[in-house]
Amino acid sequence: MHKYIILPLIAVLSSCGGQHRGDGHDHEGEAAEKHDEHGEIVLHKEVADQFGVVIDSVASGDFATTVRAAGVVLTASTSDAVVSAPTAGIVRLAQGIEAGKALSAGSLVATIDARNVSGGDANAAARAALDAAKTEYERIEALYKERLATVGERNAALAAYNQAKAAYSPSASSGRATSPIAGTLTSLAVRQGQYVAAGEVIATVAGASDQTLRIDLPQRYYALAPTLTDAVIALPYGDTAVRLGEYGGHRITSAPVTRGGAAAYVPVYFSAGRTPGLVAGTTFTAYLLGTPRHDVVSVPSTAISEQQGDYFVYEQLDDECYAKRRVDIGATDGQRVEITQGIAPGTPIVVKGVTTIRLAETGSNIPEGHTHNH
Repeated sequence: MHKYIILPLIAVLSSCGGQHRGDGHDHEGEAAEKHDEHGEIVLHKEVADQFGVVIDSVASGDFATTVRAAGVVLTASTSDAVVSAPTAGIVRLAQGIEAGKALSAGSLVATIDARNVSGGDANAAARAALDAAKTEYERIEALYKERLATVGERNAALAAYNQAKAAYSPSASSGRATSPIAGTLTSLAVRQGQYVAAGEVIATVAGASDQTLRIDLPQRYYALAPTLTDAVIALPYGDTAVRLGEYGGHRITSAPVTRGGAAAYVPVYFSAGRTPGLVAGTTFTAYLLGTPRHDVVSVPSTAISEQQGDYFVYEQLDDECYAKRRVDIGATDGQRVEITQGIAPGTPIVVKGVTTIRLAETGSNIPEGHTHNH
């Protein structure tokens, strides 16, 4: 009967003596051939499954030339709009109006009530003046046709009527503040019951059109600029990286790339398409993708473990045994990392759950009497 000293479900560093996979393969000999000075790591299969350890083979295939750069999400001024108060008064927000709400053009955002404001409803007074001017004009016009009013009297009445029409706003009379475009309400500038002046901003609406990304390409990569047609965006929160091309994003070819003189960067512009998680003003890290190279060995970025400036992957030797392999890395596209030396295509390695293997590697309590013979 085996006795175990329990860690938090983690088996620890051990020399996996014996033979693996039941095929007579001597891993001690293999470890010596590969100059593995770190020993082998035991992690029981049920623990690996519980902690989400995933194994995949090292791949060889196409890999795009990449350039790491910084970027920011822009929003074209023509794609945003504000909702303004049509008259002075008290704000009454429409039901359900809040930041994040989708609006169509003409959607009601608020009504402005001017009835109880000190000084009265200026637009109501303008309507009364318009009605009076219209009545007077119609009276003078009738007299003019009977040759009982002069041309000067008719023209004066018409001018007064036109001025009254200009002073009166039908939209102000309704008090309705509506969205001029379709989009998403991004901010409210007022609160329920607040007084606003005519023309004051009530809300901001972001248009539904594509956002624009500006990526600052370092000058030393200027010659590559024409070939950089896609990008992987590493969002500043979580571990999310998205490829623009997968969401309809693309390089804006109408924006020419010109060398920026003494500037350290050259701006390159992309349309974001339907890429999720991008908000105007957000800064991010971008991996600009260029001409693909063939037969490049690469692994998912989640498979790489950086330790004191060196890089490692964990090879799976059998269901419960792993070995750390030092690798040299090259370029990255934000999702995968090029391996220039240290591991061969087809080798099974840990691509998710590397932290769990690291905990097993650095543990100090070894399952007593474990010989790992198969």
